[in-house]
Amino acid sequence: LLENPEQIPFGPTITNPDEVPDRVQRAQRAILNPNTDSSRYLHDSLDDDEQNELSFSQDYMSIQISGPGLVDLSFVDLPGIFVVISFFYCI
Repeated sequence: LLENPEQIPFGPTITNPDEVPDRVQRAQRAILNPNTDSSRYLHDSLDDDEQNELSFSQDYMSIQISGPGLVDLSFVDLPGIFVVISFFYCI
């Protein structure tokens, strides 16, 4: 683990839950293409046929979801060897 990990916000706060899957997909694409300006993946249309620079990354994505009536929950998804997505549900 890094002693001082770099935290890079990826776009503005989302208030519509329907926008979360798209933002996650865009952030994953940005993580797998570290030599490309991440804003390209935030704003441009995504090409499903585009090749990624990396097939996996040691970087991870952390998503914080909060709102009234939500319970505390941590979820870790390990679809690849080093790809980690953490979901934090907070009250």
